[in-house]
Amino acid sequence: MNPSPTFAGRHAFRLAVALLAGLACVAAFSAVSRSNVAALEQFEETTAFGDTHYFVAPADSHAAVVNLDGMPLFLAGDEKLERRDTRMARLGRDEATGLAIYTPREATDGKEKVKGKPGWFLKLGPDEYLRLRPGKG
Repeated sequence: MNPSPTFAGRHAFRLAVALLAGLACVAAFSAVSRSNVAALEQFEETTAFGDTHYFVAPADSHAAVVNLDGMPLFLAGDEKLERRDTRMARLGRDEATGLAIYTPREATDGKEKVKGKPGWFLKLGPDEYLRLRPGKG
């Protein structure tokens, strides 16, 4: 038994309306999403690569040079560590100076020991770092 042509035509019309409504929804969602692209898509570099805010040693080396989450960090000496920027992970940023504080990428909690010392560093230049230590001046 064949369905009547008006029955098949009605179903085809409903299917076409449903597809057009779906296409309209996709177009509306795309327009809203495109207007919020800056808020939806953000990229943050977690290594030292590309950071050009370098540390310049102050005249008073006994004062805290940066703070990491309220913990003052002091210069541990003037020995430079040479390590590729992509091998250093950013732990945080000092709010007062804007300097980023790094640790070797193998440990992102700052507890890794590099030559027996805690791994907090400031960037001096491309692939050059200066060791920091916590504590009192």
